[in-house]
Amino acid sequence: IEAHLDKGRGPVATILIQSGLLKPGDPFVCGIYNGKIRSIQQAFTIGRVRFIVTDLRAERTPEDAPDGPEKSMLGRAQREWFFSQLEHAVDRYPLVVWVNTVPWITKNSPGSGHGWEPYSWERTLIADRIKELGLVKHMLILSGDAHMVAADDGRHSNYATGAAEDEPAFPVFQAAPLDRFPQIKGGPYNRGISAPNNWFPLLKAKQYGLMELQDDGHMIRVELSGHDSRGNVLPGIIIHMECDAGGCSTR
Repeated sequence: IEAHLDKGRGPVATILIQSGLLKPGDPFVCGIYNGKIRSIQQAFTIGRVRFIVTDLRAERTPEDAPDGPEKSMLGRAQREWFFSQLEHAVDRYPLVVWVNTVPWITKNSPGSGHGWEPYSWERTLIADRIKELGLVKHMLILSGDAHMVAADDGRHSNYATGAAEDEPAFPVFQAAPLDRFPQIKGGPYNRGISAPNNWFPLLKAKQYGLMELQDDGHMIRVELSGHDSRGNVLPGIIIHMECDAGGCSTR
């Protein structure tokens, strides 16, 4: 659709895919600009809810690299884009949903290598930025790549600098594994976790999560729920959110 040269990110293109697949590493030509796809991220709005989708694989620093400013899950360019999207959301949207594919909460598994645990410096940087922008009460993390259904209402998601042990942040919802093999990663999740350890360890759980939104123009109501293969709600794995200009509450 259009392309431009970004000083920090290089050639940046906005592309509408009409057929086929686009993946990191693919070449592209748009007008006078050309390059290779480094990461694929997007942001879009549904009603008064802003969704920010990040690519946590294409630009990821190797997991065994020393943790610190040079280690990144997002890559420097994508992180700058993500921060710009957060800044854009301030005072515009009652709810901002970050589609972050790997487990954010890993307090139960230090040293495990799961999710953001090996990237704790950058996780704190992101948590600090969300706090600085006043978005803590407007955020929800929605994840799919963890091979489990799990939910936390914010009690364990605070990784900001100086946060008290019992200081809450934003809800986190792990909505998987669909047709993948079940496995528990990270935690704790105070609203429950489900990854059935069946008699055959590679048996697919076929669980999934749903996010349902209702907006009457004043209040946004969100229901996050985990389901089994028959569509039944998994016991306890449900969060209700109500969001307005002042922020979100959970129950």
